[in-house]
Amino acid sequence: MLSYYRRSEFASPYRSTIPLLSLFKDRCDLFDALARDCGLDATAGFAFEYKTHSMRSSGRASQTDVVLQNGTRALAIEAKWTEPPYESVKARLKRLPSNSQRKLGFSSQRYFAEQREFAEGWLDYLRKATTQDLDLDDFTDLAYQVLHRGASACAVSKNPALLYLHFAPPMGPEAARAAGIDYYANALMRLHSLLKYSAKLRVFVAEVTIRPTPAFHAIANLQRGSADTAVLVRQALLSKALFEFGQYTVRRISN
Repeated sequence: MLSYYRRSEFASPYRSTIPLLSLFKDRCDLFDALARDCGLDATAGFAFEYKTHSMRSSGRASQTDVVLQNGTRALAIEAKWTEPPYESVKARLKRLPSNSQRKLGFSSQRYFAEQREFAEGWLDYLRKATTQDLDLDDFTDLAYQVLHRGASACAVSKNPALLYLHFAPPMGPEAARAAGIDYYANALMRLHSLLKYSAKLRVFVAEVTIRPTPAFHAIANLQRGSADTAVLVRQALLSKALFEFGQYTVRRISN
């Protein structure tokens, strides 16, 4: 599993990757139960850090945490723990070009046009999953990440599903500003409504309670962002269980 990730992904013990991989390693039975509740059984194949490119650009790919596939059905899973709320589609489309992009000749007008085209490429995947007309201007208040994660799910299969998996409670320095389960549920409900309630895309939100073990406490205060921390966190994942996983709930957002 670790081979799917850059070492920098482990430079903090508080990234959602840590409980996600711990869940796979130490509680496969619980992960299988989550998958079954979303319509896939334990025989599904899986891929970590699954990349999907916009249909209209070769820019940065959307990288979904895990994608499960079983025949014609697929489930895209996005894990969350200490992450804050995400920027909206509107905010994303209003981003100014960076200094390096300006040096390459990107004017603000050109950059805005390319960002919009890039976002339209995500919408193209969603258009394949619904019979309704979709207008990007209707999506401006949606979290941008939800847009391209939903698109990624639709890119994988003709019978796609999307699950946002939230670990609770958040811990560490980011806990105070971490988005909660209600934030993700509301964002997914907004996506479902924008698809006019008729899309093939099935949408779920789940929450799993976690409790850190002594093995996690041993890495909890490591300096974030350092190469040494990345090595120690990887080693910890490979050794003892970092969390005790408790109750979980799954809620289907779509009909």
